[in-house]
Amino acid sequence: ERSRHARLVVLVSEDVTPAAALMIGSTTLAVAAHSACPVIAWRGNNTVPTDQPVVLGVDYEHTGPDAFRAAFEFADRFGLGLNAVHAWSAFRPPVDAITPYGVDWDALEALQWQNLLNVLDPWTELYPDVAVTLFVETEAAGKALMHHVADSQIVVVGSRGRNALAGALLGSTSLNLLHHCPVPVMLCHKVSDTS
Repeated sequence: ERSRHARLVVLVSEDVTPAAALMIGSTTLAVAAHSACPVIAWRGNNTVPTDQPVVLGVDYEHTGPDAFRAAFEFADRFGLGLNAVHAWSAFRPPVDAITPYGVDWDALEALQWQNLLNVLDPWTELYPDVAVTLFVETEAAGKALMHHVADSQIVVVGSRGRNALAGALLGSTSLNLLHHCPVPVMLCHKVSDTS
């Protein structure tokens, strides 16, 4: 209820097991699923900012402006770098491809890099002091992000939006990070223009 009038909700979060996540009593999962503002599940031993970068998970469909803004603001405020990580599967051919043998994989990967540059461009202009490093990974988003979080300050990800069933979607990247990430996770719901 308080998230409707807050800029951010921060919860101290212990490690959550997949079995525990299925139980309704998890405060972190319940708040993350239903909050009207970004939620940070705070874990790890850092109590003050370090010089480690912010990791931003970039999924073009689910990463809304709030996630970009939060990641860049955090990096800018504390003078940190930002690692933008986008995952895509090189093993899944485009919908219109007849056979994976006819796919120009190098061109598809170059397109992924260009799309990532394009989506970050307005934010790098708005926050010119933030040094951004791009990563395009050819694996599942959860695994790709976990490769980058160990040496990071915080990881910021978007989600599909508030959803009554969000706590039960064990396959989601956000939930995977809430289960396993060793550093704080900021979850920013993508809010549609009509809400």
